[in-house]
Amino acid sequence: MSGRARGSRPGVGLHEIDRLYVDGNNLLHRRSGTPTGAAPRLLLASMRAALPASLDVVLMLDGQPDPGAPHHEVLRRGLEVRFAGRIDADSVLVELVSARPFAERARTLVVT
Repeated sequence: MSGRARGSRPGVGLHEIDRLYVDGNNLLHRRSGTPTGAAPRLLLASMRAALPASLDVVLMLDGQPDPGAPHHEVLRRGLEVRFAGRIDADSVLVELVSARPFAERARTLVVT
């Protein structure tokens, strides 16, 4: 047995990635059915536990943060949360990837 989940396809391992962009709202809807309440905090806790600290991760959320909260917050080295503001998270993720030097894009993974 190869160690992969049944039915999974071979892909890129995290050791080959140095930047991970995650559309948080899509993931939250998939995991908990809602992007509100405690769901974002639980997702962040899961991400912290599951992802290596050497991987730079940006969790992008649609809309505005709660009143008084920052639009961009670094939770620990390599893990940050950003709010897309007036445009959708998908568009901001495209901008972030486009802003990376071309040679670094191959080591970038976007999860939507």
